[in-house]
Amino acid sequence: DAVKNKSVKYAYKLIMANYQNYCNEMRILNIAHIIKNTDYFYFPLFLDWRGRFYTRTEYLSYQGNKIALSLIRFYDKKAFKIMGWQMFMIYGANIYGTKGSLETIIEFFKTKHDFIMNLDVSFLKNAKSPHLFISWAFEYRKAYNNNNPQAFMSNYPVLVDLTCNGLQHIAA
Repeated sequence: DAVKNKSVKYAYKLIMANYQNYCNEMRILNIAHIIKNTDYFYFPLFLDWRGRFYTRTEYLSYQGNKIALSLIRFYDKKAFKIMGWQMFMIYGANIYGTKGSLETIIEFFKTKHDFIMNLDVSFLKNAKSPHLFISWAFEYRKAYNNNNPQAFMSNYPVLVDLTCNGLQHIAA
């Protein structure tokens, strides 16, 4: 009876944790649905004492949930160019879960290109961040269907880790 009681408590905790995630994701999707027909919107930001920017929004934010990040696009479109295309590819590999040198990432895309272009469900499910990777894959497909992916006009936000960029030293 004690084992049954522990398993019921564990199941309840699991259900409540998933329910909270479900509620948060539904809030994000509802907000996105409300603003989807607006031309643009702004994120209210604040700067802390260390020189770091944070959004003041609770749900739809580029600093929050992966679902929220997968829905956000810039208003202005820019061509990738050579460096932008490389950063886009590195970002895609990272959100899939592939880390390593540029050669490793290039090899990853040579072997997985058809899976991405066909949006193969079994491949997409294995991504470290499935929501982000699916969003990225749609942009990849649009860029690759263009004759020159580096000239493709994109508004997809590519996150770059700037942990050691020196700005933190200036802000301190």
